[in-house]
Amino acid sequence: MKHRERIAAALDHREADRVPVDLGASESSGIMGIAYNRLKQRLGVGGRTQIYDLSQMIAKVERPVLDAVGADAMPLLIEPREWKPWELQDGSPAEIPAKLNVVRRDNADLEIAADDGTVTSRCPAGSVYFDGVYHPLADATTVEEIDAAQPDFESFDWSSCFDETYDDLAAKARDLH
Repeated sequence: MKHRERIAAALDHREADRVPVDLGASESSGIMGIAYNRLKQRLGVGGRTQIYDLSQMIAKVERPVLDAVGADAMPLLIEPREWKPWELQDGSPAEIPAKLNVVRRDNADLEIAADDGTVTSRCPAGSVYFDGVYHPLADATTVEEIDAAQPDFESFDWSSCFDETYDDLAAKARDLH
């Protein structure tokens, strides 16, 4: 069976020639950046480690890795147009969205700040994940206060550092084979 046929059979509750394999086609099946670098080293695969979800430190899985593990699903992500070099907590190289504002504090904590300077996430020194620290409705008690926080929710799952559009996503989908 071809990859698409295998996935379609599984989704249709039909028997496939084997269980479909997914590595990183969604955040739920993603792989943490440090583990991804180690997997690539073990597989002898080069390339770029791009971290698109810093809260979970999820890496975008590259085609050579997908091929090496026999993956049937492919990631189709809205991404930043530009990336910048970064270093993961174990010292291995990675890239993060260029528009993402990550600051290292004197105590070695890492913080992510919104365009207005509001600290939204923090990675304590010695940790490998960012925790959300900005909760716009924490003190809301009225409908007006909830309405005032609406801009925070409009960018909740699609950060401003991801500047591709749905048209870009459609073009990527057409390029998949």
